Amino acid sequence: MPKQTFSSTLGVRLETGFGKGGLLVTRDGQPLPGSTSDPETLVKTAGAIVYFLAGFNLLIGILALAFDIKFLQDNFGYDPLVVGAIFGVLGFFSMKRSMVALIIAIVLYSVDGVLTLGIQFASTSRGHSPNIGFIFMRVIFLMAMIRGARALSELAAQRRAAT
Repeated sequence: MPKQTFSSTLGVRLETGFGKGGLLVTRDGQPLPGSTSDPETLVKTAGAIVYFLAGFNLLIGILALAFDIKFLQDNFGYDPLVVGAIFGVLGFFSMKRSMVALIIAIVLYSVDGVLTLGIQFASTSRGHSPNIGFIFMRVIFLMAMIRGARALSELAAQRRAAT
C-alpha cells in the first residue's frame, strides 16, 4: 500500500499595535485551533473574563457581608452582589456564543470603568492619584472582550458561508 503524505503550511506572524492579537499562528491560512488567534479561543477568553468579573464582584459582596467589613459596605453596599449576578448570567450566555450578552457585558464594564475613572480623577483634588493599574486592567479586559465579539462575528459569517 502506498504511503500517504499530507502537507500543510504553518504560518507564524507577530501582530503589533493597539488591539492587535500578538502572535498569529495559522495552518494553511486558517487560525490554528487552540491558539490565541483561533476565534473559538477568543470567544472562550471573553466569556471567561465576564465570568471572572462576576466572581470578583460576588467575592467583594460576600466578604463585605459575611465579615462585616465596614469599608466595603460603605463604598459598595449590595451592588457587587447584583453586578456579580448580572455578569454571571452574561458570562453564561457569552460562553453560549450570544453576541448580545457579550456586547451588554462590554457596555456595562465600559460604563462602570468611565464612572470609576471619573471618581478617581475627581479625588485627585484631595491628593489621591488615579490607579494606573486599574486603568490598564480595564483596557486589557475590554480589548479581550471586544476581540471575542469580533470572533463571534467571524464565526457567524463562517457558519453562514458554510450553508
